[in-house]
Amino acid sequence: MTRRSTKRRKIVLSAFVVGLILYCVALLWLLPGLLKSPINAQLKQNHLKINYQHLWINPLTLDIHLRETTLEDLSGHSILDAQKMTIDWQLWPLLNRHININHLLLKEATLNLHLNADNQLIRPALNPPSGDSQWQFSPGRIEVIDSSLYLQRDQQTLQIHHINLKLNMANLLDSTQTSNQPLLRFETDPGGEFLLEQNAQNKGFHWQIYNWPLAQLAPWFNVGIELNGKFTASGSLTWSSGQLPVIKVEDSTLNIVQLRRPPFGVQQANIKANNIQIDINTQQLDIENISANGGELTVQADPLDFSNLINPPQASDNLWQLRLNALALLDWQITLQDKHPTIKSHVEHFILETENQQQNINAAFEVTEPFNHAVKMNLHGPINPVLLQGTIQADELALERLNPWLKALDTWQFEHGRLTVDSRFCLYNEGFYTQGKWSLPRVSAFSADQRIETTQTSLQSIGLQFDEKILTLNNMHSETLDVFLTTPDLNNPIIQDINHAPPVTENLWRVVIGDVLNRGCEIKPL
Repeated sequence: MTRRSTKRRKIVLSAFVVGLILYCVALLWLLPGLLKSPINAQLKQNHLKINYQHLWINPLTLDIHLRETTLEDLSGHSILDAQKMTIDWQLWPLLNRHININHLLLKEATLNLHLNADNQLIRPALNPPSGDSQWQFSPGRIEVIDSSLYLQRDQQTLQIHHINLKLNMANLLDSTQTSNQPLLRFETDPGGEFLLEQNAQNKGFHWQIYNWPLAQLAPWFNVGIELNGKFTASGSLTWSSGQLPVIKVEDSTLNIVQLRRPPFGVQQANIKANNIQIDINTQQLDIENISANGGELTVQADPLDFSNLINPPQASDNLWQLRLNALALLDWQITLQDKHPTIKSHVEHFILETENQQQNINAAFEVTEPFNHAVKMNLHGPINPVLLQGTIQADELALERLNPWLKALDTWQFEHGRLTVDSRFCLYNEGFYTQGKWSLPRVSAFSADQRIETTQTSLQSIGLQFDEKILTLNNMHSETLDVFLTTPDLNNPIIQDINHAPPVTENLWRVVIGDVLNRGCEIKPL
Protein backbone atom coordinates (compact mmCIF):
# COMPACT_ATOMS: atom_id res chain seq x y z
CA MET A 1 0.00 0.00 0.00
CA THR A 2 1.48 3.31 -1.11
CA ARG A 3 1.82 6.38 1.01
CA ARG A 4 -0.56 8.27 -1.31
CA SER A 5 -3.26 5.60 -0.94
CA THR A 6 -2.93 5.67 2.83
CA LYS A 7 -3.21 9.43 2.87
CA ARG A 8 -6.33 9.27 0.68
CA ARG A 9 -8.00 6.84 3.07
CA LYS A 10 -7.21 9.06 6.03
CA ILE A 11 -8.79 12.01 4.23
CA VAL A 12 -11.93 10.02 3.41
CA LEU A 13 -12.15 8.69 6.94
CA SER A 14 -11.64 12.18 8.38
CA ALA A 15 -14.30 13.61 6.07
CA PHE A 16 -16.71 10.85 7.11
CA VAL A 17 -16.05 11.50 10.80
CA VAL A 18 -16.44 15.26 10.35
CA GLY A 19 -19.63 14.72 8.37
CA LEU A 20 -20.94 12.38 11.03
CA ILE A 21 -20.12 14.93 13.71
CA LEU A 22 -21.85 17.68 11.73
CA TYR A 23 -24.86 15.38 11.21
CA CYS A 24 -25.05 14.65 14.92
CA VAL A 25 -24.69 18.34 15.74
CA ALA A 26 -27.49 19.17 13.32
CA LEU A 27 -29.58 16.30 14.63
CA LEU A 28 -29.08 17.07 18.31
CA TRP A 29 -28.88 20.86 18.24
CA LEU A 30 -30.00 22.53 15.01
CA LEU A 31 -33.00 20.26 14.32
CA PRO A 32 -34.53 20.46 17.83
CA GLY A 33 -34.06 24.22 17.70
CA LEU A 34 -35.77 24.37 14.31
CA LEU A 35 -38.68 22.30 15.63
CA LYS A 36 -38.80 24.17 18.91
CA SER A 37 -39.72 27.52 17.34
CA PRO A 38 -43.15 26.62 15.87
CA ILE A 39 -44.02 24.27 18.75
CA ASN A 40 -43.26 26.87 21.43
CA ALA A 41 -45.11 29.54 19.48
CA GLN A 42 -48.24 27.42 19.33
CA LEU A 43 -47.96 26.39 22.98
CA LYS A 44 -47.38 29.97 24.11
CA GLN A 45 -50.45 31.09 22.20
CA ASN A 46 -52.49 28.61 24.29
CA HIS A 47 -50.67 29.39 27.58
CA LEU A 48 -48.97 26.00 27.68
CA LYS A 49 -45.45 24.71 28.25
CA ILE A 50 -43.80 21.31 27.76
CA ASN A 51 -41.18 19.48 29.83
CA TYR A 52 -39.48 16.14 29.26
CA GLN A 53 -36.85 14.07 31.03
CA HIS A 54 -35.20 12.58 27.96
CA LEU A 55 -35.18 13.30 24.21
CA TRP A 56 -33.58 11.09 21.60
CA ILE A 57 -33.68 11.33 17.80
CA ASN A 58 -33.07 8.19 15.79
CA PRO A 59 -30.24 9.07 13.38
CA LEU A 60 -31.55 6.68 10.72
CA THR A 61 -35.31 7.34 10.76
CA LEU A 62 -35.30 10.80 12.44
CA ASP A 63 -38.06 9.55 14.78
CA ILE A 64 -38.28 11.67 17.93
CA HIS A 65 -38.52 9.71 21.19
CA LEU A 66 -39.55 11.47 24.41
CA ARG A 67 -39.63 10.01 27.90
CA GLU A 68 -41.69 11.27 30.86
CA THR A 69 -43.21 14.16 28.93
CA THR A 70 -45.42 16.67 30.73
CA LEU A 71 -47.63 19.31 29.12
CA GLU A 72 -48.72 21.99 31.62
CA ASP A 73 -50.46 25.33 31.60
CA LEU A 74 -48.60 28.37 32.85
CA SER A 75 -50.07 27.94 36.35
CA GLY A 76 -48.49 24.48 36.64
CA HIS A 77 -51.61 22.31 36.24
CA SER A 78 -50.84 19.12 34.34
CA ILE A 79 -52.71 18.66 31.04
CA LEU A 80 -50.88 15.63 29.63
CA ASP A 81 -48.45 13.19 31.22
CA ALA A 82 -46.93 10.55 28.92
CA GLN A 83 -44.37 7.94 29.90
CA LYS A 84 -43.46 7.42 26.26
CA MET A 85 -44.03 9.55 23.16
CA THR A 86 -42.75 8.72 19.67
CA ILE A 87 -43.15 11.02 16.67
CA ASP A 88 -42.52 9.80 13.10
CA TRP A 89 -42.35 12.91 10.96
CA GLN A 90 -41.10 14.24 7.61
CA LEU A 91 -38.04 16.47 7.38
CA TRP A 92 -38.23 18.21 4.01
CA PRO A 93 -41.74 19.76 4.41
CA LEU A 94 -40.30 21.52 7.45
CA LEU A 95 -38.35 23.78 5.12
CA ASN A 96 -41.70 25.07 3.79
CA ARG A 97 -43.03 25.62 7.32
CA HIS A 98 -45.20 22.50 7.06
CA ILE A 99 -45.18 19.90 9.83
CA ASN A 100 -46.19 16.46 8.55
CA ILE A 101 -46.72 13.78 11.21
CA ASN A 102 -46.73 10.24 9.85
CA HIS A 103 -47.26 8.52 13.19
CA LEU A 104 -47.79 9.80 16.73
CA LEU A 105 -47.54 7.24 19.54
CA LEU A 106 -48.58 7.89 23.15
CA LYS A 107 -48.04 5.13 25.69
CA GLU A 108 -49.22 5.18 29.32
CA ALA A 109 -50.44 8.76 29.00
CA THR A 110 -52.89 10.65 31.21
CA LEU A 111 -54.98 13.51 29.82
CA ASN A 112 -56.71 15.93 32.25
CA LEU A 113 -59.48 18.16 30.90
CA HIS A 114 -61.60 20.61 32.90
CA LEU A 115 -65.07 21.74 31.79
CA ASN A 116 -67.36 24.46 33.09
CA ALA A 117 -71.06 24.07 33.98
CA ASP A 118 -71.98 24.37 30.28
CA ASN A 119 -69.57 21.55 29.34
CA GLN A 120 -67.20 23.98 27.63
CA LEU A 121 -63.47 23.33 27.82
CA ILE A 122 -61.77 25.74 30.23
CA ARG A 123 -58.48 23.89 30.87
CA PRO A 124 -56.52 23.95 28.71
CA ALA A 125 -57.90 27.28 27.50
CA LEU A 126 -57.20 26.74 23.82
CA ASN A 127 -57.30 29.70 21.48
CA PRO A 128 -58.34 29.40 17.84
CA PRO A 129 -55.37 29.44 15.47
CA SER A 130 -54.41 32.94 14.41
CA GLY A 131 -54.91 33.88 10.80
CA ASP A 132 -51.33 35.12 10.39
CA SER A 133 -49.77 31.81 11.42
CA GLN A 134 -47.26 30.70 8.75
CA TRP A 135 -46.99 27.12 9.98
CA GLN A 136 -49.23 24.31 8.71
CA PHE A 137 -49.88 21.05 10.53
CA SER A 138 -50.97 17.73 8.94
CA PRO A 139 -51.67 14.81 11.32
CA GLY A 140 -51.38 11.21 10.17
CA ARG A 141 -51.78 8.04 12.23
CA ILE A 142 -52.44 8.50 15.96
CA GLU A 143 -51.90 5.54 18.28
CA VAL A 144 -52.66 5.56 22.02
CA ILE A 145 -51.75 2.59 24.23
CA ASP A 146 -52.99 1.91 27.76
CA SER A 147 -53.79 5.53 28.60
CA SER A 148 -56.35 7.37 30.75
CA LEU A 149 -58.66 10.37 30.44
CA TYR A 150 -59.99 12.44 33.34
CA LEU A 151 -62.90 14.81 32.59
CA GLN A 152 -63.59 17.15 35.49
CA ARG A 153 -66.52 19.50 36.01
CA ASP A 154 -67.10 21.15 39.39
CA GLN A 155 -66.71 18.27 41.86
CA GLN A 156 -67.51 15.54 39.32
CA THR A 157 -64.89 13.44 37.53
CA LEU A 158 -65.44 11.04 34.63
CA GLN A 159 -62.61 8.49 34.56
CA ILE A 160 -61.81 6.47 31.44
CA HIS A 161 -58.94 3.99 31.64
CA HIS A 162 -57.06 1.53 29.44
CA ILE A 163 -57.64 3.61 26.32
CA ASN A 164 -56.29 1.98 23.17
CA LEU A 165 -56.74 4.07 20.04
CA LYS A 166 -55.65 3.57 16.43
CA LEU A 167 -56.78 6.39 14.20
CA ASN A 168 -55.67 7.55 10.78
CA MET A 169 -56.80 11.15 10.53
CA ALA A 170 -56.25 11.28 6.77
CA ASN A 171 -58.33 8.16 6.06
CA LEU A 172 -60.93 8.50 8.81
CA LEU A 173 -63.69 9.62 6.44
CA ASP A 174 -62.24 8.01 3.31
CA SER A 175 -64.61 5.20 2.31
CA THR A 176 -61.89 3.53 0.24
CA GLN A 177 -59.68 2.97 3.29
CA THR A 178 -61.54 0.56 5.58
CA SER A 179 -60.72 -2.44 7.72
CA ASN A 180 -62.24 -4.46 10.51
CA GLN A 181 -59.55 -3.43 12.99
CA PRO A 182 -60.47 -1.78 16.30
CA LEU A 183 -60.05 1.99 16.22
CA LEU A 184 -60.81 2.76 19.84
CA ARG A 185 -61.19 0.70 22.98
CA PHE A 186 -61.37 1.89 26.58
CA GLU A 187 -62.80 1.06 30.00
CA THR A 188 -64.77 3.19 32.43
CA ASP A 189 -64.42 3.21 36.19
CA PRO A 190 -65.96 0.96 37.37
CA GLY A 191 -66.34 -1.90 34.93
CA GLY A 192 -67.66 -0.44 31.66
CA GLU A 193 -66.18 -1.04 28.22
CA PHE A 194 -66.38 0.70 24.84
CA LEU A 195 -65.24 -0.53 21.43
CA LEU A 196 -65.24 1.25 18.07
CA GLU A 197 -64.06 -0.41 14.86
CA GLN A 198 -64.26 0.40 11.19
CA ASN A 199 -66.46 -1.89 9.09
CA ALA A 200 -65.05 -2.78 5.69
CA GLN A 201 -68.35 -4.16 4.38
CA ASN A 202 -70.64 -1.13 4.68
CA LYS A 203 -67.90 1.55 4.81
CA GLY A 204 -69.02 2.66 8.26
CA PHE A 205 -68.21 2.00 11.90
CA HIS A 206 -69.38 -0.56 14.42
CA TRP A 207 -69.50 0.30 18.12
CA GLN A 208 -70.30 -1.55 21.33
CA ILE A 209 -70.87 -0.43 24.93
CA TYR A 210 -70.91 -2.92 27.77
CA ASN A 211 -72.03 -2.19 31.35
CA TRP A 212 -71.45 1.56 31.12
CA PRO A 213 -72.04 3.06 34.62
CA LEU A 214 -74.84 5.60 34.28
CA ALA A 215 -73.83 7.43 37.46
CA GLN A 216 -70.82 8.82 35.58
CA LEU A 217 -73.01 10.25 32.81
CA ALA A 218 -75.64 11.97 35.00
CA PRO A 219 -73.61 15.10 35.89
CA TRP A 220 -73.05 15.89 32.21
CA PHE A 221 -76.73 16.18 31.22
CA ASN A 222 -77.19 19.68 32.71
CA VAL A 223 -80.80 18.88 33.65
CA GLY A 224 -80.45 18.13 37.38
CA ILE A 225 -80.76 14.38 36.96
CA GLU A 226 -79.90 11.66 39.48
CA LEU A 227 -79.09 8.42 37.69
CA ASN A 228 -77.73 5.06 38.79
CA GLY A 229 -77.53 1.86 36.78
CA LYS A 230 -75.78 0.34 33.76
CA PHE A 231 -76.13 0.58 29.98
CA THR A 232 -75.26 -2.02 27.33
CA ALA A 233 -75.73 -1.44 23.61
CA SER A 234 -74.32 -2.12 20.16
CA GLY A 235 -74.84 -0.56 16.77
CA SER A 236 -73.28 1.24 13.83
CA LEU A 237 -72.21 4.73 12.91
CA THR A 238 -71.96 6.41 9.52
CA TRP A 239 -70.12 9.67 9.09
CA SER A 240 -70.25 11.22 5.64
CA SER A 241 -67.89 13.99 4.68
CA GLY A 242 -69.27 17.43 5.52
CA GLN A 243 -72.01 16.07 7.80
CA LEU A 244 -72.51 15.11 11.42
CA PRO A 245 -72.64 11.38 12.26
CA VAL A 246 -75.77 9.21 12.11
CA ILE A 247 -75.90 6.69 14.97
CA LYS A 248 -77.86 3.44 14.81
CA VAL A 249 -78.55 1.30 17.88
CA GLU A 250 -79.35 -2.30 17.02
CA ASP A 251 -79.93 -3.60 20.56
CA SER A 252 -79.69 -1.90 23.95
CA THR A 253 -80.42 -2.72 27.58
CA LEU A 254 -80.83 -0.04 30.24
CA ASN A 255 -80.75 -1.34 33.82
CA ILE A 256 -81.98 1.54 35.97
CA VAL A 257 -81.51 1.22 39.69
CA GLN A 258 -82.71 4.77 40.29
CA LEU A 259 -83.50 7.76 38.11
CA ARG A 260 -84.80 11.08 39.40
CA ARG A 261 -85.52 14.00 37.14
CA PRO A 262 -88.48 16.07 38.46
CA PRO A 263 -91.31 15.50 37.95
CA PHE A 264 -90.36 11.89 37.08
CA GLY A 265 -88.65 9.10 38.95
CA VAL A 266 -87.92 5.50 37.89
CA GLN A 267 -86.66 2.64 40.03
CA GLN A 268 -85.68 -1.00 39.44
CA ALA A 269 -86.41 -0.98 35.71
CA ASN A 270 -84.97 -3.19 32.98
CA ILE A 271 -85.63 -1.42 29.69
CA LYS A 272 -84.78 -2.90 26.29
CA ALA A 273 -84.86 -1.01 23.00
CA ASN A 274 -83.88 -1.91 19.45
CA ASN A 275 -83.64 -0.38 16.00
CA ILE A 276 -82.92 3.19 17.11
CA GLN A 277 -81.60 5.81 14.71
CA ILE A 278 -80.19 9.15 15.88
CA ASP A 279 -79.69 11.66 13.05
CA ILE A 280 -77.91 14.71 14.45
CA ASN A 281 -78.14 16.50 11.09
CA THR A 282 -81.96 16.52 11.00
CA GLN A 283 -82.38 16.22 14.81
CA GLN A 284 -84.55 13.16 14.33
CA LEU A 285 -84.80 10.29 16.86
CA ASP A 286 -86.55 7.14 15.60
CA ILE A 287 -87.22 4.24 17.98
CA GLU A 288 -88.71 1.05 16.61
CA ASN A 289 -89.49 -0.73 19.89
CA ILE A 290 -89.12 -0.31 23.66
CA SER A 291 -90.05 -3.02 26.16
CA ALA A 292 -89.76 -3.10 29.94
CA ASN A 293 -90.76 -5.98 32.19
CA GLY A 294 -91.11 -4.67 35.74
CA GLY A 295 -90.32 -1.27 37.20
CA GLU A 296 -91.56 1.62 39.32
CA LEU A 297 -92.53 5.03 37.95
CA THR A 298 -93.26 8.04 40.15
CA VAL A 299 -94.75 11.25 38.76
CA GLN A 300 -95.17 14.48 40.71
CA ALA A 301 -98.44 15.60 39.14
CA ASP A 302 -101.88 16.71 40.23
CA PRO A 303 -104.41 14.06 39.10
CA LEU A 304 -107.08 16.75 39.04
CA ASP A 305 -105.23 18.64 36.32
CA PHE A 306 -106.70 16.44 33.62
CA SER A 307 -105.85 18.74 30.72
CA ASN A 308 -102.10 18.66 31.38
CA LEU A 309 -102.11 14.91 31.98
CA ILE A 310 -103.79 14.19 28.65
CA ASN A 311 -102.30 17.11 26.68
CA PRO A 312 -98.89 17.84 28.27
CA PRO A 313 -97.42 21.24 27.33
CA GLN A 314 -94.80 21.11 24.59
CA ALA A 315 -91.40 22.66 25.19
CA SER A 316 -90.92 25.53 22.77
CA ASP A 317 -87.14 25.05 22.64
CA ASN A 318 -87.29 21.34 21.86
CA LEU A 319 -86.04 21.08 18.29
CA TRP A 320 -85.68 17.30 18.24
CA GLN A 321 -88.43 15.15 16.73
CA LEU A 322 -89.26 11.77 18.29
CA ARG A 323 -90.96 8.86 16.57
CA LEU A 324 -91.77 5.84 18.74
CA ASN A 325 -93.25 2.92 16.84
CA ALA A 326 -93.98 0.44 19.66
CA LEU A 327 -93.89 0.35 23.47
CA ALA A 328 -94.65 -2.50 25.87
CA LEU A 329 -94.70 -2.12 29.66
CA LEU A 330 -95.48 -5.18 31.79
CA ASP A 331 -95.92 -5.41 35.57
CA TRP A 332 -95.19 -1.76 36.47
CA GLN A 333 -96.01 0.19 39.61
CA ILE A 334 -97.03 3.79 38.89
CA THR A 335 -97.46 6.45 41.57
CA LEU A 336 -98.96 9.94 41.23
CA GLN A 337 -98.08 12.18 44.14
CA ASP A 338 -98.56 15.88 44.71
CA LYS A 339 -100.25 17.98 47.38
CA HIS A 340 -103.12 15.47 47.49
CA PRO A 341 -102.87 11.90 48.88
CA THR A 342 -100.84 9.50 46.76
CA ILE A 343 -102.47 7.50 43.96
CA LYS A 344 -100.90 4.12 43.29
CA SER A 345 -101.66 1.72 40.48
CA HIS A 346 -100.39 -1.60 39.19
CA VAL A 347 -100.12 -1.81 35.40
CA GLU A 348 -100.59 -5.36 34.14
CA HIS A 349 -99.78 -4.31 30.60
CA PHE A 350 -99.50 -1.15 28.54
CA ILE A 351 -99.03 -1.70 24.81
CA LEU A 352 -98.52 1.06 22.24
CA GLU A 353 -98.47 0.23 18.55
CA THR A 354 -98.31 2.33 15.40
CA GLU A 355 -100.23 1.56 12.24
CA ASN A 356 -100.55 3.95 9.29
CA GLN A 357 -99.13 6.78 11.43
CA GLN A 358 -101.91 6.21 13.98
CA GLN A 359 -100.81 5.29 17.51
CA ASN A 360 -103.07 3.00 19.52
CA ILE A 361 -102.79 1.74 23.08
CA ASN A 362 -104.13 -1.27 24.94
CA ALA A 363 -103.79 -1.26 28.72
CA ALA A 364 -105.05 -3.02 31.83
CA PHE A 365 -104.31 -1.81 35.36
CA GLU A 366 -105.59 -1.57 38.92
CA VAL A 367 -105.73 1.54 41.10
CA THR A 368 -104.79 0.29 44.58
CA GLU A 369 -104.60 3.57 46.54
CA PRO A 370 -106.14 5.64 48.05
CA PHE A 371 -109.21 3.38 48.01
CA ASN A 372 -109.88 0.48 50.35
CA HIS A 373 -110.43 -1.84 47.36
CA ALA A 374 -108.82 -1.97 43.96
CA VAL A 375 -110.35 -0.22 40.95
CA LYS A 376 -109.87 -2.37 37.85
CA MET A 377 -109.66 -0.63 34.49
CA ASN A 378 -108.79 -1.53 30.92
CA LEU A 379 -108.74 0.72 27.88
CA HIS A 380 -107.88 0.75 24.21
CA GLY A 381 -107.94 3.15 21.30
CA PRO A 382 -106.01 5.90 19.50
CA ILE A 383 -104.06 8.62 21.30
CA ASN A 384 -103.51 11.15 18.50
CA PRO A 385 -106.03 12.54 19.18
CA VAL A 386 -107.06 10.79 22.42
CA LEU A 387 -110.20 8.68 21.97
CA LEU A 388 -110.09 5.74 24.35
CA GLN A 389 -112.74 3.16 25.19
CA GLY A 390 -112.67 0.90 28.23
CA THR A 391 -114.28 -0.55 31.33
CA ILE A 392 -114.08 0.24 35.03
CA GLN A 393 -115.01 -2.09 37.89
CA ALA A 394 -114.90 -1.66 41.66
CA ASP A 395 -116.74 -2.90 44.77
CA GLU A 396 -117.66 -0.87 47.86
CA LEU A 397 -115.18 1.96 47.52
CA ALA A 398 -115.02 4.19 50.59
CA LEU A 399 -115.99 7.63 49.24
CA GLU A 400 -114.72 9.47 52.31
CA ARG A 401 -111.22 8.78 50.99
CA LEU A 402 -112.00 11.25 48.20
CA ASN A 403 -112.42 14.15 50.61
CA PRO A 404 -108.91 15.61 50.08
CA TRP A 405 -109.71 15.99 46.36
CA LEU A 406 -113.23 17.28 46.94
CA LYS A 407 -111.78 20.35 48.62
CA ALA A 408 -110.50 21.39 45.19
CA LEU A 409 -113.73 20.43 43.43
CA ASP A 410 -116.40 21.70 45.80
CA THR A 411 -117.09 22.51 49.46
CA TRP A 412 -118.84 19.19 50.12
CA GLN A 413 -117.31 16.28 52.02
CA PHE A 414 -118.35 12.63 52.45
CA GLU A 415 -119.07 11.32 55.90
CA HIS A 416 -120.02 7.86 54.65
CA GLY A 417 -120.50 6.22 51.28
CA ARG A 418 -119.79 2.95 49.48
CA LEU A 419 -119.61 2.91 45.70
CA THR A 420 -119.88 -0.12 43.41
CA VAL A 421 -119.06 0.38 39.73
CA ASP A 422 -119.44 -1.78 36.62
CA SER A 423 -119.35 0.59 33.69
CA ARG A 424 -117.91 1.35 30.28
CA PHE A 425 -116.26 4.66 29.59
CA CYS A 426 -114.87 6.91 26.90
CA LEU A 427 -111.90 9.24 27.45
CA TYR A 428 -111.11 12.02 24.98
CA ASN A 429 -109.13 15.27 24.98
CA GLU A 430 -111.85 17.42 26.47
CA GLY A 431 -113.63 15.02 28.79
CA PHE A 432 -114.54 11.66 30.29
CA TYR A 433 -117.90 9.91 29.95
CA THR A 434 -119.19 6.66 31.47
CA GLN A 435 -122.26 4.49 30.96
CA GLY A 436 -123.21 1.55 33.15
CA LYS A 437 -123.90 0.72 36.79
CA TRP A 438 -122.98 3.16 39.58
CA SER A 439 -124.67 2.24 42.86
CA LEU A 440 -124.45 3.71 46.37
CA PRO A 441 -126.55 1.91 49.04
CA ARG A 442 -126.21 4.79 51.51
CA VAL A 443 -124.50 8.17 51.27
CA SER A 444 -124.01 10.87 53.88
CA ALA A 445 -122.35 14.13 52.82
CA PHE A 446 -122.17 17.59 54.31
CA SER A 447 -120.97 21.11 53.74
CA ALA A 448 -120.53 23.97 56.19
CA ASP A 449 -124.31 24.41 56.73
CA GLN A 450 -126.02 21.51 54.91
CA ARG A 451 -126.23 17.75 55.03
CA ILE A 452 -127.49 15.28 52.41
CA GLU A 453 -128.40 11.66 53.09
CA THR A 454 -129.52 9.23 50.41
CA THR A 455 -130.33 5.54 50.20
CA GLN A 456 -130.21 3.15 47.26
CA THR A 457 -128.84 5.72 44.86
CA SER A 458 -127.93 4.67 41.32
CA LEU A 459 -126.49 6.44 38.31
CA GLN A 460 -126.51 5.42 34.70
CA SER A 461 -123.68 7.69 33.59
CA ILE A 462 -121.17 10.24 34.82
CA GLY A 463 -119.43 12.88 32.71
CA LEU A 464 -116.47 15.22 33.23
CA GLN A 465 -115.74 18.27 31.10
CA PHE A 466 -112.11 19.12 31.84
CA ASP A 467 -111.89 22.62 30.39
CA GLU A 468 -115.25 23.82 31.74
CA LYS A 469 -114.78 21.96 35.08
CA ILE A 470 -118.26 20.42 35.03
CA LEU A 471 -119.25 17.13 36.70
CA THR A 472 -122.52 15.71 35.37
CA LEU A 473 -124.58 13.03 37.15
CA ASN A 474 -126.99 11.56 34.62
CA ASN A 475 -130.14 9.47 35.17
CA MET A 476 -129.81 9.60 38.94
CA HIS A 477 -132.37 7.69 41.07
CA SER A 478 -132.67 7.38 44.88
CA GLU A 479 -135.21 5.73 47.15
CA THR A 480 -134.79 8.52 49.67
CA LEU A 481 -132.99 11.86 49.50
CA ASP A 482 -133.00 14.16 52.52
CA VAL A 483 -131.43 17.62 52.70
CA PHE A 484 -130.92 19.27 56.10
CA LEU A 485 -129.86 22.73 57.12
CA THR A 486 -127.38 22.36 59.94
CA THR A 487 -125.54 24.52 62.42
CA PRO A 488 -121.84 24.22 61.71
CA ASP A 489 -119.92 22.17 64.26
CA LEU A 490 -116.94 24.43 64.77
CA ASN A 491 -115.06 21.65 66.59
CA ASN A 492 -115.22 19.36 63.56
CA PRO A 493 -111.80 19.52 61.79
CA ILE A 494 -113.42 19.08 58.38
CA ILE A 495 -115.82 21.99 59.04
CA GLN A 496 -112.84 24.05 60.18
CA ASP A 497 -111.05 23.30 56.91
CA ILE A 498 -114.12 24.32 54.92
CA ASN A 499 -114.58 27.56 56.88
CA HIS A 500 -110.92 28.51 56.61
CA ALA A 501 -110.61 27.64 52.95
CA PRO A 502 -109.77 30.68 50.78
CA PRO A 503 -112.82 32.14 49.03
CA VAL A 504 -111.76 31.03 45.55
CA THR A 505 -114.53 29.98 43.20
CA GLU A 506 -113.05 30.21 39.71
CA ASN A 507 -111.18 26.89 40.08
CA LEU A 508 -114.05 24.96 41.67
CA TRP A 509 -115.97 22.37 39.72
CA ARG A 510 -119.71 22.67 39.12
CA VAL A 511 -121.98 19.66 39.68
CA VAL A 512 -124.90 19.28 37.29
CA ILE A 513 -127.61 16.66 37.87
CA GLY A 514 -129.58 15.76 34.80
CA ASP A 515 -129.66 13.84 31.56
CA VAL A 516 -126.73 15.55 29.81
CA LEU A 517 -125.44 13.90 26.65
CA ASN A 518 -121.76 13.28 26.14
CA ARG A 519 -120.12 15.64 23.69
CA GLY A 520 -116.89 14.07 22.58
CA CYS A 521 -117.34 10.34 22.00
CA GLU A 522 -119.82 7.53 21.74
CA ILE A 523 -119.40 4.47 23.93
CA LYS A 524 -119.19 1.37 21.81
CA PRO A 525 -120.60 -2.02 22.83
CA LEU A 526 -118.12 -4.52 24.24
